[in-house]
Amino acid sequence: MFLSPGFAGAGIASILGNAQPLFIAAIGFFFLQERLSPLRALALLFGLIGVIVIVSPSFGAKENALLIGSLIALMTSLSAAIGTVLGRYIKLGDSIVAFVGTQLATGGIILLFASLIFENDSIEWTPAFLGILLFLAILNTAFVAWAWFYLLQREQASGLGMYLFLVPVLGVAWAYVFAGERPEPTSFLGGAIVLLAVFTQEFEGFRRRVR
Repeated sequence: MFLSPGFAGAGIASILGNAQPLFIAAIGFFFLQERLSPLRALALLFGLIGVIVIVSPSFGAKENALLIGSLIALMTSLSAAIGTVLGRYIKLGDSIVAFVGTQLATGGIILLFASLIFENDSIEWTPAFLGILLFLAILNTAFVAWAWFYLLQREQASGLGMYLFLVPVLGVAWAYVFAGERPEPTSFLGGAIVLLAVFTQEFEGFRRRVR
């Protein structure tokens, strides 16, 4: 995820890296028998268009090794989508915490050994660094992973995946609030299209409940 923009540029990497909802819908159709209604398919289309509009200002930022960067970004989205579908398929029941903890510990150990082999830079263990590390580890990683797999036991994978289109929208909003970065006009337009996509899906759920 973090490697692909260095090859393909931020725009293309962001689009392909946020293609997870499309992969989830396709894989879920074959392995979970989750059918896409016309409204949900329309919502997916709106979401993809919105993401493209949001990241369009960064197109052409870097053209080096475009194919490699694109493939890395697609692999990131595809692997995350497969993990999402598997998380719903295996029916975790009351073992979600154990599943998430084992998963994160295994991946963390592998990355730790990889860093010892490939990285030479030492970490400065300042209080600020430790605070950010704990925040990212506990809230951004462990809690979010638990919440995601918890919801997967109760909702369709393709429906939940739709909300991942909100990631670049919220990213633009947080960059403005915390870093003072002024959004491009395309960010407002793309954000509105993404919100339209989410509204379209919510409307379908409302209509189903009424029926």
